[in-house]
Amino acid sequence: MKFPASLADALEFAKQKHSGQTRKHGTPYIEHPLSVALVLAGWGYNGEDLLVSAVLHDVVEDCGVTIQCISDHFGEQVASTVKLLTKEKTDQEVKSGLIGYYESLTSSRPACLIKVADRLDNVKSLSHLDEQEQAEYGLKTRRDFLPFIAQCAARYPEDHLYWVEMERAILSLITQASCGSNNC
Repeated sequence: MKFPASLADALEFAKQKHSGQTRKHGTPYIEHPLSVALVLAGWGYNGEDLLVSAVLHDVVEDCGVTIQCISDHFGEQVASTVKLLTKEKTDQEVKSGLIGYYESLTSSRPACLIKVADRLDNVKSLSHLDEQEQAEYGLKTRRDFLPFIAQCAARYPEDHLYWVEMERAILSLITQASCGSNNC
């Protein structure tokens, strides 16, 4: 039985699935997918499937929910986007790194929009990591993620301002985190 992809239903579903989970800095995990959806809505991306996908983007990877369950409850489009956003923990991915993962995301505008908002929210919480973790995350973001944003920008030029401003914000936050204890 398929239910309409409703944002309220997705929020309740994600809240239930993430129940008891916290981020490294101690806040309830549900705040993260909600923040990702709010970033998108703040940019005027108000499509229901997009926002539902943003709220559900971590439930498969972190909560053991199946793609079929997402499809049954929220529809095939949402399930397809969530599937793309879910990192498979296979030997091949470990060998090839995240480059293939990012390349696969560029086939979907919603997946690109969500992943960039996801990274922005993750970078906002860098101050809760130790200096070495901050430096590693910043390096990975510069090396792997910024080229991903460039690929999204090339593929979806209609979102030019979003890509430019999100890249600027992510770089600014990484720089702040790396300079925080060094007084750059």
